[in-house]
Amino acid sequence: MAAIGGAKYAGVRRFVLVSVFPEAWRERDEGEGFEHYIRVKKDADVKLTRSGLDRVILRDVPISDAVAANVHR
Repeated sequence: MAAIGGAKYAGVRRFVLVSVFPEAWRERDEGEGFEHYIRVKKDADVKLTRSGLDRVILRDVPISDAVAANVHR
């Protein structure tokens, strides 16, 4: 991943990466294009983790308009 090398070269203090959807959401069949995207993003996660850079990897959740469970007001 060229961005990791560039960050090291530039002396970046912390690299923030938005990761792929969590495994719990993977039962959906989104097609080959999406599967390629998932593979590339996973590779980026692994390379960043092994890079030695201080890092934050955000693993967001799918957004839904469904009513939230266990919410107390």
